[in-house]
Amino acid sequence: MTIIETTALITINETLIVVVISFLVFLAIINRIMFRPLNRAMDERQTHLEGMKQEIGRTKQEVLDLVAQLTDRETDVKHHARRLNEETLKAGQAEAATLIADARKEIVKRRKESERQVAVDLAKARQELRVESEAVAMAILEKIIERRPA
Repeated sequence: MTIIETTALITINETLIVVVISFLVFLAIINRIMFRPLNRAMDERQTHLEGMKQEIGRTKQEVLDLVAQLTDRETDVKHHARRLNEETLKAGQAEAATLIADARKEIVKRRKESERQVAVDLAKARQELRVESEAVAMAILEKIIERRPA
């Protein structure tokens, strides 16, 4: 082995082979110890993220489906409430019409009764007036006859 003296930065000799072999062994060990587990963890993380994205997509679809169901249910409830309101209004109007008809019948009945009572009272008053007017007329006649000499 001859030693070559030069002032170069890199010398090519037998140690280069040892350094290259050491470097390759180092790369194999690093790959085995560090890069494979790191790549595996990154792949698992990527798989987990993809699963989460799919789960988020399914959840969004479920939310949209629930919103659509709630909107349909709300529409059904509004229609039902409107129908109940209309039925209640019709029932109220029918009840009001019945009450008005009953009140009119009662008014007609009381009016006829009042007219009959007024007719009875008027007949009594006329009778009493006739009796009193006859008495007054007799009294006047008696006074007139007594004052005049016959």
